[in-house]
Amino acid sequence: VAASALKQGKMLDTPVGQLIVSSCVVDDILALILLSMFQVLVEENPPIIAYFIPFISSLGFLLVLGGSAVTWLPKFIQNKILNKVPEQHRELTMFSIMTAMLLAYLPLLNYTKSSYLTGAFLAGATFSQIESAHHAFIKKTHQLMTWLLRVFFAASIGFQVPVKLFSDPYVIGWGFILYACVLAKFPLMFYVPQFEDVKEGASYNPFLRDRLITGLAMTCRGEFSFIIAAFALGQGLITAKIYAAIVWAVLLSCITSPFILLSLIKYFNKQQLEYLKMTNPLKQKTGSDGMTPLYLHIKSTAPASWGQQEVFRKILNDMNLEVIDRRTNRHGRTLSAEVQTDLYVKDKTMNIKFQKIAGQRRIKNALKAAMDLTMNELDEFSSAIDELQKLVDDDSTSFFMQFDSNGDGVVSIGELKEGLEKKLSLKLTQRQARKVMDLFDESQDGYLQEDEMVSLAQFRYRLQALTDGMKSNAPLDVSTKSSEKPSLVRRVSTVDLSHMSLVSLEKEAQTALEEVAKEQDQVISRGTAIEESMEKALGDASKVVVDVWNPWPWTELFEKIASHYELETVEHFVAVFASIDIDGGGTVDQDEIFEALLQAGVDISEEGVATLFNMIDEDGSGEIDE
Repeated sequence: VAASALKQGKMLDTPVGQLIVSSCVVDDILALILLSMFQVLVEENPPIIAYFIPFISSLGFLLVLGGSAVTWLPKFIQNKILNKVPEQHRELTMFSIMTAMLLAYLPLLNYTKSSYLTGAFLAGATFSQIESAHHAFIKKTHQLMTWLLRVFFAASIGFQVPVKLFSDPYVIGWGFILYACVLAKFPLMFYVPQFEDVKEGASYNPFLRDRLITGLAMTCRGEFSFIIAAFALGQGLITAKIYAAIVWAVLLSCITSPFILLSLIKYFNKQQLEYLKMTNPLKQKTGSDGMTPLYLHIKSTAPASWGQQEVFRKILNDMNLEVIDRRTNRHGRTLSAEVQTDLYVKDKTMNIKFQKIAGQRRIKNALKAAMDLTMNELDEFSSAIDELQKLVDDDSTSFFMQFDSNGDGVVSIGELKEGLEKKLSLKLTQRQARKVMDLFDESQDGYLQEDEMVSLAQFRYRLQALTDGMKSNAPLDVSTKSSEKPSLVRRVSTVDLSHMSLVSLEKEAQTALEEVAKEQDQVISRGTAIEESMEKALGDASKVVVDVWNPWPWTELFEKIASHYELETVEHFVAVFASIDIDGGGTVDQDEIFEALLQAGVDISEEGVATLFNMIDEDGSGEIDE
């Protein structure tokens, strides 16, 4: 019940969500032990040791069989049995082994005064560590289990609900009194560790949120209460009216607690969005400096270890990074599985310049003019160079000097064009040859001197950098970071600019590109520092990648509209302008944009449309013209 509410509130894969799920598993194990101990209460004059046998038996089997279920036994089944069975028979083999374990575990734990339900739990836990078993279970039994749970509830609990007794005031009164006992689990909230610190200027406390959600989630649980109450009624320990009152209290808990929990999650999610909106650059007042905080997505992959979340908290605090959201997932089923943590943070030490659509277009056009090589041309160059490298075993910097046909010690554009055409078996235009010349002509005199020569590998690298950049989808994604890890691939850096020619650009365009590149250098430096700090703290087996994150997914919205209208890029919005311009007035207002988004299947509020509209409306006129 709690897991369903957490999933609807999008909190199941957060640290507090995983904490609640783990707590529920422990709660079920304790309930199984209590159930076995209650059986002693109905015996006449049992010896003192009888009260301890169920506890010792349950705990012993949990340690021995449970420890085996998560350590050596799954490996034995996988390596010694399943790997020797043909693939088409493995699922049947796993089912047979599980059935055999159930037939052994159930009577074993029942006769040793533990609960047979504990035996079923331990048998299933063994196969939870086998990846193929998990996939087979999800694929073949997901829908079946949904109906089996309903049948189980109806047969074991549903038919035992004393509906007729619910009209008795005594039952209803004691039901509400016992319902108050459910709150006894609420103080568990005080055991929740602090995953996030209080945000300055925020209207909510993340620590209080995690505590309240955990306390409420634990009150959603009542499955074993039915079983224990039915056992007590069958043994004559309680009367039918008290049993009815317990059932009434449990039903109230199972109905009201999830509703309150989901409402609480929605409230805090709304508070979080309100806090995030405060930094939305499109919500800033006129006359602001046009800067916005730097938001980053930190993706960490590391072996599971104790205290990992506390390590994240310490590093984030030390580096002045404020957590906006975090998600945690495991890769693999074993104890040695890797944990992937996605941290979405705001950098409190750095602001970046916010670019509206028009500004992004100007920068992109400037980059296109600086490169002026199409994707087809770049692909042809790369393919031709690959073939050339297979044939030529010469990586010296003097390789291109063979193009010096007149022997004057320099390579002119004509000689470069002629040499490349012969070596690469390509037909180049004068413009294309000029662009290749500009890549390496540092003196900008129109000739390649000997000190400007590059090796074949260096030549290929520069062309590949341009190719990778042009394949990027984002308006400013024109290159990759010049390091071993391809993180922070958002904007062109000064290293990338050094591979381009800016001589043909206007001074304003050159300045804009240089400012963007300088800012990106700072972002890369900041991201590298975060990566190194986290990898050092998490160990050598960890991998951390930092990327720029946009909390306001304008690009995703544009892509959805472009996909709906079967467009290749966002720039083709002009092609569907007439379709969006419903009234044919030559301009588009917010209502028409809203209608276009709805037709494209985009789930967005009117406030979201206003924000998106402001992103495009460069002059602030309230309308967008063609």
